[in-house]
Amino acid sequence: MKEADIKILLQLKEELIRLIKKKEEYIEDFQKEIDIFKELVEKITNLISKESFISAANLIDAETAAKKEVTSDRFQFNKKIFVPNTDDLIADLNFSKNTIKIRFSHPEQININQERFITEIIKPILVPLKKTEQNLQSHVVKLETPLDTLISSIILQNVQNYESFILIYDEFKRYILKNLENAADK
Repeated sequence: MKEADIKILLQLKEELIRLIKKKEEYIEDFQKEIDIFKELVEKITNLISKESFISAANLIDAETAAKKEVTSDRFQFNKKIFVPNTDDLIADLNFSKNTIKIRFSHPEQININQERFITEIIKPILVPLKKTEQNLQSHVVKLETPLDTLISSIILQNVQNYESFILIYDEFKRYILKNLENAADK
């Protein structure tokens, strides 16, 4: 390839990365709107519950029911991890249909490459989880950057227990916050 062609391809790549980031920002904005709508629905539910003839103790919440029947397609859970003291979403975890999807909003900020994925996620987090989730399978979505290939999403399939989702959330939250803290110290 000629140097001029390489420059054109690099410019095209930069433009595509910029467009991807812009679309991710749109998705974040939509997710914030959805979260506001969910809060409003929760407030309405609370008002209905207070005014209802049925006591709150007799109402079944979705999480309690899900612990009993998480394999049903009816249940979907979302948890988010934000940069401390900000509204900046750093990771979004979704549990639906026996699959946990972990999406990093800013993969370059988390900076998980293939080597770090194996040493810092698979060995300490996923291998112990495999003891309770025998059919657990993991897949990653990668993002090419000028410096490295980073992981932008992790997909865990065949997850049978809600408790496993909570464990994954807790472990990733601790891992991500530790990474952000270490990056800030540098």
